Amino acid sequence: MTKNLPFYFVTAYDTYEQIKKIDANNNVNYMPLSIADKWVLNEMPEKDIDVVQVGRRSEFLHNFMMRYCEAHPEVNYVYLESKGSWEYISTTKGNIGRLDSREQFMRILQKSKVSLVSTPGIETGRFGNIDFFTPRFFESAASY
Repeated sequence: MTKNLPFYFVTAYDTYEQIKKIDANNNVNYMPLSIADKWVLNEMPEKDIDVVQVGRRSEFLHNFMMRYCEAHPEVNYVYLESKGSWEYISTTKGNIGRLDSREQFMRILQKSKVSLVSTPGIETGRFGNIDFFTPRFFESAASY
């Protein structure tokens, strides 16, 4: 699919190496993921959410967390209600509304003790044996 492109980027170095090994003349370029300095915190913020899963929802991780919350109802797990919905649900507070801005999105990560992050290649298999981290990994790390 990429043979006729003048160039394209991948964000995982191992993926870049895999493609170059298959075709050394491929127009693939490596561009690492990053996060803007403004989101990197200098100290640990107050954490009042136990576990969060924001953005694309991994059904595997979500189902595991729902079972965990059944056994531990005090755990505050926040997740996207469903695909196509922008409403977020807390297992202890109910519907907490939408995350309509980058600031709201990052704030919820900053308030969370654990951020569930999955990679689409491993979970769906739709990329063959190529997988990559998503920006959420870095956003979560920058949020402690």
